Amino acid sequence: MRLSDERLDFLLKLYAPTVVPPCRVCGGDMGIGKIGGGGPTVWACNHAFDAGHNREAWDHYGKSEFVDRRQGGNGEVCELIAEVRALRECEKALRDLRECSNPFLTFGEREVHRRRVAADRALERLEVLGASTQTES
Repeated sequence: MRLSDERLDFLLKLYAPTVVPPCRVCGGDMGIGKIGGGGPTVWACNHAFDAGHNREAWDHYGKSEFVDRRQGGNGEVCELIAEVRALRECEKALRDLRECSNPFLTFGEREVHRRRVAADRALERLEVLGASTQTES
C-alpha cells in the first residue's frame, strides 16, 4: 500500500514537534511548569511571578497554562516522512529519465524502489502505532 500525500501530511502534523504559543495573558515567553510523572508537559508564563507570589501572580500563572498532551512530537518520524517524499521525487525523476530510454538506470531504479517500499512499510507501522496511541488518549 502506498500512502497518499494527504496521509503523509496528516502524519507529519500528528508527529511534528509541539509549538508552544505565547502567554494568553501578557504575550510573554512560556517555560515548563510541570513535567514528568507520566503526565503531559504543562507550560506556563515565565513572567507570572515577576512582581512576587501574590494571588494575581497565581491567577496569571493558571490562566497562561498550555498543556502539551503530545509530549513534543517525534522528530524521527518527521525525518522518515521527508525521506519518503525525497525518494518519491527520485523515483519520479528516474521514471522521467527512463522515458529517454537510458539503459544504465536499472540498478538505480531498483534501489529507489527498494528504499521506497521499506520507507512506506515503516510509515504504515508508525501509522498503526499513532492510531493505537490516539485511541488510548
